[in-house]
Amino acid sequence: MKCTYKLIDGYLSEVDNGRGHSVLMDLPTEAGGTDKAPKAFEYLAMALNGCIGTIFVDVARKMRIDVQELKIELNAEVGDTIDSIDYKFYIKTNATPAKVEKCLDTTERYCPVGLLFHKANVPFTHEIVML
Repeated sequence: MKCTYKLIDGYLSEVDNGRGHSVLMDLPTEAGGTDKAPKAFEYLAMALNGCIGTIFVDVARKMRIDVQELKIELNAEVGDTIDSIDYKFYIKTNATPAKVEKCLDTTERYCPVGLLFHKANVPFTHEIVML
């Protein structure tokens, strides 16, 4: 993967992934930015949340779990780095809670972004809420 960073103005920048997709990054006003986009650090939590969701849907399909609704609320405890991750997993499905838990455990083993956090020894906790 090759990414390109381009400064727009002040701290506002654009980062392109080389496949035609780009994101804006900025700092909040209290840090001297214009707050027109998330901080790079915030993209880490957003990437993790998106990865968990995407991999879960993929694993669920393979396990024949019908995901009717899915919302994941992720909270990252932040110090100098991300110290811990806690997320609530809201799901409407025909599957049992045990099957959803198994699917989520598999997801955590295969989510590439999550693996980076695990290798950095960032602890994860989660709660499943059946809708």
